[in-house]
Amino acid sequence: MKYRYLAAFEISSSKIKGAVAAVADNSEMRIVAVEEERATDIVHYGCVIKPADVLSHIKSIREKLESNPELENRKIEMAVVSLGGQSLMSTVKAIELKFPGESIVGQDTIRELKTRAISTGVSEREVVKVQPRDFIVDGRAVSNPLGMYCREIRANMNVVYCNPQLKINLNRVFENLKEGDERLNVIKYPVRPIAIANIVLSNEEKSLGCMLVDFGAETTTVSIYKNDSLRYLVTLPLGSRHITRDIMAFRSCLESDAEEFKCRKANIDPDHKEENPEIEAVNRCIYARAGEIIANIVKQLDYAGIKAEELPRGIVLIGGGAKLVGFDKVLSQESGLEVRAGSTVMSVDFMDMSQRQEDNIDVISLLAHASALRDKPDMLSAPVVEEEKPDDTPRIGKEEGEDKVVEKIKDDEPNIFASTLLRIKKMFVDEDED
Repeated sequence: MKYRYLAAFEISSSKIKGAVAAVADNSEMRIVAVEEERATDIVHYGCVIKPADVLSHIKSIREKLESNPELENRKIEMAVVSLGGQSLMSTVKAIELKFPGESIVGQDTIRELKTRAISTGVSEREVVKVQPRDFIVDGRAVSNPLGMYCREIRANMNVVYCNPQLKINLNRVFENLKEGDERLNVIKYPVRPIAIANIVLSNEEKSLGCMLVDFGAETTTVSIYKNDSLRYLVTLPLGSRHITRDIMAFRSCLESDAEEFKCRKANIDPDHKEENPEIEAVNRCIYARAGEIIANIVKQLDYAGIKAEELPRGIVLIGGGAKLVGFDKVLSQESGLEVRAGSTVMSVDFMDMSQRQEDNIDVISLLAHASALRDKPDMLSAPVVEEEKPDDTPRIGKEEGEDKVVEKIKDDEPNIFASTLLRIKKMFVDEDED
């Protein structure tokens, strides 16, 4: 079975991460390697502010990935890189097409609707994604108009956009890697929350209605799905690092100590009984900030024009901030919705058994997106095979027929550079066609 290799990089306010996956002809995939480095104060609210520093981390992570023995000295030449941050949000554009006579609705029709939605644009913002929300064909609402004949079609399109600087600064990170031995071409910028939704939310959750909350370091992204489509998306400038800074101020400690306290001792569960007065005082401080974040999450239901009862599948919670003990319980109480921890809807194998799925949802989603690209590129170079050096040891004499014996042995040798067959499980395929 043949394999192609995919690479992805996730750039966030707290860390930079890279991953490589091997994909079989049948689209089954296994994560070969994951590497990450902590990156503080070079990415602000999801936007790169120090491209040179980010590039330094990318190069370091790339080198670590390429040194993995399973890659057989392959070089990462292409990658997908996530697009997300504070300015990322969505709006709805109503687009209409009229035909002189009855015409069949095909993929060209859908593309034309998307193109017109992009052309309407959002003032001083860059459109990064357009997804159909619903259709009205000759006055009748339909979920999928493909193959229907009509004289008029209208569509409500979800237009996802961001501040142009978000993408400009990402391009600056990689602009010096387009040529030469270190070349690394970014072939796609998947929108992070949409890519994650494609591997975390089931078809049933998207259809019946749910909210996806990505509680990150400096931002929290809220996505709402209903009737098989994205209904609302916004990125809030609030994250778990705000809680860390509150702990720093309250305890007069370094950020590393505050982060350790948050991970090991913090608990905002209302039913939790803390006997240590000092820890209890800090927990009250944490609860105040967490309550502010939760209130902003819940308020998005009003902004989206959706009632809690319209989301029977509740809230799916992911992100590093979601590990705060009690956060899910308070979010459920305040929203009136059930909350579950997010995980991929498919089984994922890691060659490094120490890696956990829940800690790598971000890069898994990017690799899944890359796997679904229509041109199916192999993002890593072919394996580098070192030729055997001839034996230069002086020899005294040579019996007749010796050369033929040596040649026969070499023909029968197994290829020691052949790839080990990977055990891979089925992975959900993103249907993105943009």
